[in-house]
Amino acid sequence: MLYTRNQGDFSRLHNLIVASGRSHAGIIILRGGRRPSIGAQLAALTNAMNDYDQEEWRNRLEFLRRWM
Repeated sequence: MLYTRNQGDFSRLHNLIVASGRSHAGIIILRGGRRPSIGAQLAALTNAMNDYDQEEWRNRLEFLRRWM
């Protein structure tokens, strides 16, 4: 899985990969604006990792705020 703040590029990349019939390991995006502390980000990422197994993350694009 990939974690990024680059919403524009990675949203487009996700769409291109899925449209071409290929796959990726999953993307979590931290949207712009006020950035949570590193500790809060790590806690949210841990929650995200616990919600889905590796196969369920395949081709998934999610926003970190879902787990905060």
